Amino acid sequence: MVLAAALLVALASPEVSAESAPKEVVATNAVVTANRDQLLVVHDSVLLGARDEIEAAFAGSRVDYVGFVGLSAGPAADIISERPGLVGDRVVIHLGTNYVESRSSFRTRLDRLMGLLVDVDHVLWLTASRYRPEIDEVNAEIRAAARRYPNLQIGEWGPLSDQNPSYTWTDGIHVPSAGAEAVAELIRSHLEGEVAWNRIPSGRMTRVRDGRRQLTIGGWAVDPDLDRAARVLLSVDGKIVARKRTNEPRPDNAASVDAPVADIGFTFRLDLPDGRHRICLAVNNLDGLAPVNVDCRIVNLAHSPIGQVERIVAKADGDVVRGWARDPDRARPVVVQVRAGGPRGEIVASGRADRRNDGFAIKLPPDTGKYCVVARNVLAGVHDTVLGCR
Repeated sequence: MVLAAALLVALASPEVSAESAPKEVVATNAVVTANRDQLLVVHDSVLLGARDEIEAAFAGSRVDYVGFVGLSAGPAADIISERPGLVGDRVVIHLGTNYVESRSSFRTRLDRLMGLLVDVDHVLWLTASRYRPEIDEVNAEIRAAARRYPNLQIGEWGPLSDQNPSYTWTDGIHVPSAGAEAVAELIRSHLEGEVAWNRIPSGRMTRVRDGRRQLTIGGWAVDPDLDRAARVLLSVDGKIVARKRTNEPRPDNAASVDAPVADIGFTFRLDLPDGRHRICLAVNNLDGLAPVNVDCRIVNLAHSPIGQVERIVAKADGDVVRGWARDPDRARPVVVQVRAGGPRGEIVASGRADRRNDGFAIKLPPDTGKYCVVARNVLAGVHDTVLGCR
């Protein structure tokens, strides 16, 4: 093994805490640089714990590093811009763990770094372990970059480490010996051509329509490793709620991504409660790694009836309940029910909110006791609305 002559440059930068990682993984703030080499590894603290294993995986090759605790894409681009002689014909990047900026800012820094590597034959960028939800945005941008840069291949370290707890310390980030060996092997298998180039599932939600009856979600998805329909998974607020294989023709989309089949489209229809929801689309990965998140959207739903009880007139032969109610999904008057004992109790009286300004006045039987006034939901939405109880 021919090792690079070291030039140590002290560069302080914040890094996520790693109490469970060994000190040598997180305590080195140095950049090791040299002249143009066969393999350059650009990394944050994660690969500090795997340098020995990487060098062993590339025995006989020269391996040099730009890496220190807290390194991110912006400073890495600065270093390489100032020292272009560092770059050889193969570059490995692990940057994304220290993501603190906006997604668009990360994309800008990624593009600047890749712009400095356009003449490199093979750039391998490793996705980051998901130790916090924001890392999904980092990995999505890394995967998207593979479609912009033909010399960029993605190494799915993120899903691999997420599925194998022994590959990271309890912080979910830094690597013990098992993880160091695994990430070194992942790098070797990609750079030596054992893994097909950029065979990453892709897809988009092209239609998210909030209808009067259901939420409709349409789009397309492809796993380039399959010569048949891909399996897609839809999650709402972090939980998978539906899955299916693509089964609708999308010839234009199929042609644009060079899909192996034409039926890459899908449609889901969901009944969801009112409120703000994060909906994400994932595609199963034939390579045996975790499904790849390819798109997310935020929707705000409001379908349940609204209204209130404004006045209760007590009478000897039974109360009269007055108020208003309307349902966003329909123009017809809302049905209002009075239920004895609670919201799910026996219906003792009902009427329609068909008076001026969606008003209602409902006469109750005498001696009704405790009761709740409920506006009935129709079409979309999943719940009736309790307007008040007494």
